[in-house]
Amino acid sequence: MNYLGAMTLSGTCFFLIAKLGRKISKNDFPAKQFYLCLKVAILFYLAPLFWLRSFYEEAYRKCRKWLQIPPKIETNQVFGEYRYVYENGKLYLNQALTTEVIIIGIWVLAAMGVLIWQISKYLNAKRMLLSVSMEEADAQDSAYVEQCRGAWGMRRQVILKAGVSDGIKNFTIGILRPVVFYDVEETETDKKLLLLHELVHIRRMDMVWKILSVAVLCLHWMNPFAWWCVRELERACEESCDEEVQRGLTMEETMRYAQLIVEHSQKNGAMQYSLSLSKEGKKVKERVEMIMNRMEKKKKYNKWVGIVSLCGMILLNSLTVFAYPRVDEVNLGTMNGEQESFEMRIQNLEGDGWF
Repeated sequence: MNYLGAMTLSGTCFFLIAKLGRKISKNDFPAKQFYLCLKVAILFYLAPLFWLRSFYEEAYRKCRKWLQIPPKIETNQVFGEYRYVYENGKLYLNQALTTEVIIIGIWVLAAMGVLIWQISKYLNAKRMLLSVSMEEADAQDSAYVEQCRGAWGMRRQVILKAGVSDGIKNFTIGILRPVVFYDVEETETDKKLLLLHELVHIRRMDMVWKILSVAVLCLHWMNPFAWWCVRELERACEESCDEEVQRGLTMEETMRYAQLIVEHSQKNGAMQYSLSLSKEGKKVKERVEMIMNRMEKKKKYNKWVGIVSLCGMILLNSLTVFAYPRVDEVNLGTMNGEQESFEMRIQNLEGDGWF
């Protein structure tokens, strides 16, 4: 649980740093950069960085040696997997282990509950897919998709499905063989804008990050900042996608694209494990305002500033590795005289009244 606590601290700190940075910079912080920061936060939530602590401690020891500061001497020794503590010639039962086991059990049950909840949402999405009437994709639409794949160098095959259901329209599902569902009743211009939006999601592998965000919720269900980070990730995913789509559009096409976001926020139902133009009308106003602001300003963001800022944030947040428990190598040489009676001490531990 110590490792899990350090992971949730590390991910939360990086998320709050990124959120604060965007809050201070307001509209000057691109959605793409913020989306990248949230991806890094997801990795901090999922990747244990205990190995980085030893690197920092080694650098610290070298600095102490260079400054001629005497090393710190540890007197306590831990024997085995933290079940027993050896101190001052006596062997003690680690009573905190029982409490930790109970906490781990509660965490596992809750994590399984979140996982079952996510699986049920996936099964519900699958049921909705099976209820959608499908038609053959238009040849012109297929040609447009192939043209985009060739221009972007995408190797994955994109499957087009023409949906006619009023409940769910224009969304993408799948990773290795992504399937795009779109409305055949849209105009040719609208279909190209909608397909372009979905193809950007596919090219960036956004579905992978959506699945990783579910893993974050399962591991860190107790952390409200993790849930907030996942919501912000979904929002930034759509905003950054709008940003990329808008780059190659004319002013008229941009205006129509903003109108489509508003229109489809009223059409689309919620689809778990899918990517769509807009969902349930959430944050639609902010997305449209960002599109209008970018159309007016057209200010280029220095990518090197973004890279340096991101590296600085990662370096600063890496200091949270000191929250990981230190794994010391136990020197059993000082216990040679008592190793013969060690097993007997364990057997008689309860009778000795050490707990």
